[in-house]
Amino acid sequence: MEYKRRKATVMKTETDVLARSRHRCALCFGLYRDPAGKQGQIAHVDHNRANAAYENLVFLCLPHHDQYDSSTSQSKNFGPGEVRRYRTELDKYLKQEKVTPWPDFAPREPVARGAGSPGALVEPSRPDVYDRRIVVYRALRSFVLAAVRNATVSLADLGQFAEATDEALFVLGPEVSEYLWQVYRKGVRLHYTSGRIRDERLSPREDHSAVIEENTDVLNWFSQQLEASRVVFASVLRLG
Repeated sequence: MEYKRRKATVMKTETDVLARSRHRCALCFGLYRDPAGKQGQIAHVDHNRANAAYENLVFLCLPHHDQYDSSTSQSKNFGPGEVRRYRTELDKYLKQEKVTPWPDFAPREPVARGAGSPGALVEPSRPDVYDRRIVVYRALRSFVLAAVRNATVSLADLGQFAEATDEALFVLGPEVSEYLWQVYRKGVRLHYTSGRIRDERLSPREDHSAVIEENTDVLNWFSQQLEASRVVFASVLRLG
């Protein structure tokens, strides 16, 4: 039973690390000031896999994760102190994002144009802009469909969604950007709750019904996004 409680704690901690980093690699940001979302893994800063404390975990892209875990990491100047410093710099950068957590998007000031309607702050699409926006929409639909179909999302799903939607967000308005961030957060909660239920990681002291209820609520929310996503993207995909 103690093992199950420990595993549940580790899973929650890893989920918190993913939410904190938003799938941004600390080494990419520290070395190259690259804030794009990446596919990657969680690494142990002190190289001790038994130490799963929150402050000992960091999200790294796949190439940097392999380098950091390799025996040559010291020769590449990827010491624990440097990784902690870059992680702190990335945390500070993400906290400074005022409107949206997606770093490639710089919000514009609101304009009086159908206030409150989805996408009201974005001009109709030109054909070249449409091509960039539709990629984000398709990534969103794919993510939502995977959640509804599988009743969960994997860490790979979360990473792919963050990466696929990140680079195109500078052509979208703050309402769409905030909606994408809400979808990502819901995905993190779905991954967490479904994992605990499926792997029987609920301890006797925890409220089983509360976890199951949250999981059901999140699944219902995702089922509603098939239509809601069309509404949110309707005006930003409208050709001018």
